[in-house]
Amino acid sequence: MEAKLREPLDAEFPKRLFALRRALPKELNTQMNVAAAVGISRSHLANLEGGRTPPSIEVLDRLAVHFKVTRAYLARGEITSIPELDFIGDNYGIETKMMFDIFTELSPRGQQMLTAIALYLRICEAGLKPSEPPPAP
Repeated sequence: MEAKLREPLDAEFPKRLFALRRALPKELNTQMNVAAAVGISRSHLANLEGGRTPPSIEVLDRLAVHFKVTRAYLARGEITSIPELDFIGDNYGIETKMMFDIFTELSPRGQQMLTAIALYLRICEAGLKPSEPPPAP
């Protein structure tokens, strides 16, 4: 039995989850593919993205691992370390602390956009074809 979520989710959780899924390469970004990868049904993922149901701790953890973000970021947009920011720093010569400082000054939407752009760059660097460019602000 899955544990009930004890961490609060912010109102942006469904949007973050949707944006992370859509930033995956086209062949991997369907609800069916992501749901299968994390071990839930497609309808459960749709309910999470629609904000109709909160995830259990186990599902939240599996989603965070799948998208390579922290549980705190996925649940509430809290930033402690973001692999995408580290990726930009390591590959584009920008200090990670500088990226983190910029990131924490952005609005939640700006943070979402920067994370999507960084994920997009990481996908391109890996030689994969992204499904679409990150959405415009």
